[in-house]
Amino acid sequence: MNIDNKNFMLTVNLAIFKVDETARANVKKLPRRELSVLLTKRKREPFKGCRAFPYRFVGIGESLDDAVFRELGEKTTLQNLYFEQ
Repeated sequence: MNIDNKNFMLTVNLAIFKVDETARANVKKLPRRELSVLLTKRKREPFKGCRAFPYRFVGIGESLDDAVFRELGEKTTLQNLYFEQ
């Protein structure tokens, strides 16, 4: 089968999580863990203005890894993150 990317579009979606430990006053003196997730506001329809995971269309001849790092560079200052598919 001959697959030609002129017939479809491919995106990478980034789910970036961060866990912070914050001190809190409790009986056991245990740290409280907070989960943060990176979201962006959609600029286009459908769902314009809603929150979504950052995503990027993969360019012709571009690898999925390159698309991920390109999106990270455009949306954040994060570098050298561990990621997996």
